[in-house]
Amino acid sequence: MEWIYAAPLELGGGRYLRLILQAKRARYNDRAGGYWYYQHLDHGSPPGSQAQTLIGHAASVPGTLPLYVFYHATSATAPATGRLPAIEGVNLVFADLVAPVVSAKCQRKDKKVSRWRASFMPLSTILCWPVTVTPPQLPAPSDITRLVIGGAETPFPLLNYGFHPDVVARRLNERRDQNVDRKADSPMFVMPVDSERREQDVDAKADGPTLAVPVDQIPDNIQRAINGEMTAEDRRALTRPRVIFTTRLTRNDPDYPIIEKLSR
Repeated sequence: MEWIYAAPLELGGGRYLRLILQAKRARYNDRAGGYWYYQHLDHGSPPGSQAQTLIGHAASVPGTLPLYVFYHATSATAPATGRLPAIEGVNLVFADLVAPVVSAKCQRKDKKVSRWRASFMPLSTILCWPVTVTPPQLPAPSDITRLVIGGAETPFPLLNYGFHPDVVARRLNERRDQNVDRKADSPMFVMPVDSERREQDVDAKADGPTLAVPVDQIPDNIQRAINGEMTAEDRRALTRPRVIFTTRLTRNDPDYPIIEKLSR
């Protein structure tokens, strides 16, 4: 699945960030006292090749960040404890943390939920965003959508949704910083991100963490989807389920600093 955050009103043909999500479901093993694990975490032939393909594809497409989505049954969930995040029904993990582990003779202990818990992010990291309200323009333009209740026209405010690609990217990159010091039941490799490097070196390197970096110029096929003008060819070209979040917000909007602050 892919989630796309787009700001079509930005200069330079709009701006966007694409997240590619690879799903894995936790299963329960009743041996050795019982534990939850991701049976197919190292999927592929050779083992782990799926993760490498995910990383490679994301690196080849500007503005793309790969993530793993871990699904857990209710009986596997657990509240946050100490410095460890909660195990929720859905958790996210940066894919570049998973890839080197599953490609290096991945063992059963490397597939345990507890092995990855230190790097968990909640689904709200990419789903829940603040909204600011812009008062309706009066008099309203003739071509604006109007809300009529009981025969009377009602002013309809414009909503500036917080899922601007730069706001999303900043939150994701900061979340990576926040889990650097966490420790799971077994050692967990977590790649820190230097804040100065994030600002100065936006190109993810092969030997460093993959950063969320939005890009300009929304592709034509995505722009057509935003406009509700997808063609039959566009639909045939879809290789995975896709969700597009759009916002009227731009980096020059007075609401942008408010949204950015509330999103942290």
